Amino acid sequence: PRLSPPYSDTLSSLVWRERLSGGVCPLIVWFGITWAPSAASSLLSIPHTKHSQTHTAMKVLVPLLLLVGAAMGEWEKPWFCHDIDCPEFEIQTSDEKTNYEERTYGPTMWVSTKIQTTDWNMVGATGFQRLFGYISGQNDNGTKIEMTAPVLTEVMAGPGPACGSDFVVSFYISESVANPPKPTNPDVYLQKRPPMRVAVTQYGGFTYNYEKKIVPHIETLTKDIEERGEKYSDPDAPVLYVAGYDPPFRFFNRHNEVWLRLADKVVEEEHLI
Repeated sequence: PRLSPPYSDTLSSLVWRERLSGGVCPLIVWFGITWAPSAASSLLSIPHTKHSQTHTAMKVLVPLLLLVGAAMGEWEKPWFCHDIDCPEFEIQTSDEKTNYEERTYGPTMWVSTKIQTTDWNMVGATGFQRLFGYISGQNDNGTKIEMTAPVLTEVMAGPGPACGSDFVVSFYISESVANPPKPTNPDVYLQKRPPMRVAVTQYGGFTYNYEKKIVPHIETLTKDIEERGEKYSDPDAPVLYVAGYDPPFRFFNRHNEVWLRLADKVVEEEHLI
């Protein structure tokens, strides 16, 4: 059956507690990760000149260009991305009191794998193993690609507790990878996601216990969405993502998120008379 609002009651009680609980339901997002910080950096090279006036002018111009770039809205990576690449987003609404945030993402490229199971134990393990193989060279070029964040898991609930649910586990592919190589594993594929608007709630710690760590945040986020009068991108089957940003060996200041995809806002044109 397709889901219908009120989303918090239907989703949390009927779907996430029953349909995805094929036993103990931990959500382990990162497994056996070799953390590889990005080596890419942007350098501004100033050519040598014999003319002191030109040299002085360049010394003035360089910081000016940097200031202009900042003024034009260069994206500042949030702390939880740490020293690796993550997809850019704009914060449209932020409420620290309720821990509610609305973000917009541009088009992004991901490498993904689909898993059908009733057991959350195997979702992260299987997904990570397949995708880590891809970035380690299991692609048609044998190219090694640096790790990014987050590990994003899309959850599509099955029709009942005895039926498998579908999960799409994804690694973000940085914009620095101009032409991502094709996976050689038939269970792994490249996926371009269109721009999207999401409601986000954030939380720390390890997410090993699904009932205690994931469900309460889904309930809180759906309540906030309803109170704000927002609409889901698909009211009959809202799209849920769980995002993890940390390797297992990071014990403090961990960062996790639950996303629910919102309907795109319609911008009315201004007609100048």
